[in-house]
Amino acid sequence: DFKRGHCPNLGVQSCYMANCSDFVTNETFLQNFENEISILRQHVLNCQRNGQIIEEKKAKFHLQKLHNIVDKITNRN
Repeated sequence: DFKRGHCPNLGVQSCYMANCSDFVTNETFLQNFENEISILRQHVLNCQRNGQIIEEKKAKFHLQKLHNIVDKITNRN
């Protein structure tokens, strides 16, 4: 889990949504985020090759969110 405790947005005990307003993580998850970035980059390329414009936009949106998280963890503001 990236966060422990009650999440008011999901109504559950732990929050795993990167776009959640209460999202909390730390440097122990950095490798997970970097792996996810690698997978999403490949997904974007596949979408471009297959002409899946909407799916490509979604993937790019999530990719930017992950880059923001990695930048915050590594203090690259």
